[in-house]
Amino acid sequence: MQGGRYDAFLLGDALAARLTKGDDSALAGYSSACLRRVWDHQEFSQWPSEPFHGTAAGDPLRAGTTLARLRRLCASPGAAAFAEQYPGTAARY
Repeated sequence: MQGGRYDAFLLGDALAARLTKGDDSALAGYSSACLRRVWDHQEFSQWPSEPFHGTAAGDPLRAGTTLARLRRLCASPGAAAFAEQYPGTAARY
């Protein structure tokens, strides 16, 4: 199951437990269950943005490092991690 849907199901179950049984334990554990994945997705969203937009900064050093990152991304095993993370289908989640 993709991360966002999983998080939504956890939250839904936690809210239902709170509203129907008065049980706050699932709500209390929601952040610890989901926050790492949320930060991973945020970091991943920022990761490709920088090289895709870095060459437009007008800074030759930034343009050079941007092109180096893109070359490394496309030519390394990291390309598989990128391909898995982009649609949110990485196996570890």
